[in-house]
Amino acid sequence: YYPKSNVIDVVSELYLKEATLDGVVHYIKEREEALKLRSPVMSVGSPEMNNRQAASKNQSIATIMAAQGVTVDRANVDRMAGWARIIDLSTKGALRVWPHDGTHGAPNLLRTLPKLQRNSGPGKDPNDIRPRQEDHAADALRYGVMAIYDRPITGPMVPIVTQLDPTKFDVQFDKMVESTQKGQKHGYFPDLGYWS
Repeated sequence: YYPKSNVIDVVSELYLKEATLDGVVHYIKEREEALKLRSPVMSVGSPEMNNRQAASKNQSIATIMAAQGVTVDRANVDRMAGWARIIDLSTKGALRVWPHDGTHGAPNLLRTLPKLQRNSGPGKDPNDIRPRQEDHAADALRYGVMAIYDRPITGPMVPIVTQLDPTKFDVQFDKMVESTQKGQKHGYFPDLGYWS
């Protein structure tokens, strides 16, 4: 993500079928190492990853992955806002998906995203996509896009300094305050009363 230009690059994807949780963690670490990029600032996943499972000693998938060194935060699942953000970025040319080139690239996202169809028909929301489509890569993109825009500012807060224009000062009011403060313990303004 390039904040100044508001551009998002999808550099790589990890698209696995029938992998164990240990295998997923292994492939994530392997892909991150192969990309030779800085460590991820934030990693998000489906909210179901945070559900505790009896078969896993009452731990969630996210907890088990974190214990193995891969942290995954709960993604914002606001579908309407996510798809609206993706459409907005796409129409502005601010969403770039790298073509497949070994480790880099997101071929499944490139293949499936353009084929997704809007939900249409009576009682359906056309701002959402139809159910039962191959939308795993697109959902991951939606989670990532929402994480970028939901993420609080991490840098130091820069104070906003307002430049005052002396020609815009209320000179008469300032003179009144100054004169009342000089000679009195309590200030008095006509029609406003006293203050201490």
